[in-house]
Amino acid sequence: MTKKRIRLKLIRELNGLKQKEIAGLLGIDPSLVSRWEKGDRNINTEHKKRLSEILNADKEALFKEDFA
Repeated sequence: MTKKRIRLKLIRELNGLKQKEIAGLLGIDPSLVSRWEKGDRNINTEHKKRLSEILNADKEALFKEDFA
C-alpha cells in the first residue's frame, strides 16, 4: 500500500466515514473505494476533487506520494 493510500484511509476514518458512505456520496460501488485505499486502482481527477471536498482536505496534501 502506498503512503498516499494510507493517507486517504486515515483521513476518511478521522472524518468518521465508512467506505460505503464515501461511495454513496460519489455514486460509485464501495469496492472501488476499497481498491483505492489498497492502491489497486487509480483515482480519477474528478473523484480526487470530490474526495477532497467530502473529507475537507487539501487535494494536493491528500494525494501526494509521501508525508514529507
